[in-house]
Amino acid sequence: EEPKEEPKPEPAVPAVNGELTDFDGKDIQWDAPATDGYGDQYFAMCLAVKNQHADIREWVGHHKAVGAGKIYLYDHGSEPPLDDILKDHLESGFVKYIQQPLDFGNKTHPKRPLLDIYNDCMEQFGKSHQFLGFLDSDEFLILEGGTPSVPALLRRMMAHRPIGGLVVNWRLFGSSGHHYRPEGGVLRNFNKCTAKKTKHTIHVKTIANTDQAMQAVGPHHWNYKPGFFAVNEHFKRVDGPQNEDVTTDRIVIHHYILKSLMDYMAKVVRGNAMGGRKPMGFFYEIDKEATETCTQALKLGPYD
Repeated sequence: EEPKEEPKPEPAVPAVNGELTDFDGKDIQWDAPATDGYGDQYFAMCLAVKNQHADIREWVGHHKAVGAGKIYLYDHGSEPPLDDILKDHLESGFVKYIQQPLDFGNKTHPKRPLLDIYNDCMEQFGKSHQFLGFLDSDEFLILEGGTPSVPALLRRMMAHRPIGGLVVNWRLFGSSGHHYRPEGGVLRNFNKCTAKKTKHTIHVKTIANTDQAMQAVGPHHWNYKPGFFAVNEHFKRVDGPQNEDVTTDRIVIHHYILKSLMDYMAKVVRGNAMGGRKPMGFFYEIDKEATETCTQALKLGPYD
């Protein structure tokens, strides 16, 4: 009788979809030398912002700390402009400040200038980086599970399989009982969060591979070249603005969507770059749901 052939092991990298078990199941050598030629410019961020004078330095400082090599800041009509607040970051070259006219994007997306800003950022600056992240100023990338930096995570994922982009789930935060803005920044003052999976936290934001991303479809997701797509941190394919399989093992977005009651009321008046305004009822909905305590960010900052 001929000996039976041993079954061949499954390939470590799935052809289309699924979890990459050898990436998640053993210790990762985060300090492996980078050979992609980007150096500290592997990962950068694009931000569209208006009148966020109180929080912008904290946001910029935090994302510098988690590994962003540069921030492209599109100031969409702040009064006064934000460049003076960020003067040291502009002089160092870490922040590139773009003062956008209020009618920017009127021809393409007259009520949704954010999409034109995102596409402009990709077109103008994508060639200088392997990945560009697209977040709002109330969203902070928070590292989990021993991940040392955002570019370290992206490089380890790309070493296993090229990806169109990495999508990161939200974790929403309430007012933590603050009627007025407290001193000391956002990260250290707001710790009351919603459950890991809610109808809101299935939403994602994208860190897009500049070689494969083609166009921003909305504030949450992109179209990619044929054969490429976005994945979550476990290499599960994610199409569209939501990832139902909420996962926050390596990275998560803390979305400080309310801040204090007075902050939220100002947001309602200001509106957003997608042409929308949230009602006051949304404040009470999220604040009621934010019954858990998230302490991951309390030790971070302050950022000057």
